[in-house]
Amino acid sequence: VIMALPLDVQPGLAIRFLKAGKHVLSEKPIAPTVETATRVLREYQTLQQQPVWSVAENFRYEPGIQKAAELVRSSIGDIITVTLVVK
Repeated sequence: VIMALPLDVQPGLAIRFLKAGKHVLSEKPIAPTVETATRVLREYQTLQQQPVWSVAENFRYEPGIQKAAELVRSSIGDIITVTLVVK
């Protein structure tokens, strides 16, 4: 399950999917607070069988990405999706 969701719903859903035995990819940060992230991690650690739980970093709030988005919006409109390939 790829958790590309608003931050406030990620922690609860991640635990539900992990408890159901699903592999989960969460976006960084995994929770809105350190306390919530710690609670989610502890719940994960108590599972008898631990599915793969990975955390991916997005760059949505990086200044360079924000500037690129601003330039695109001002010239061609709203961004629907972006694919970046770095070689």
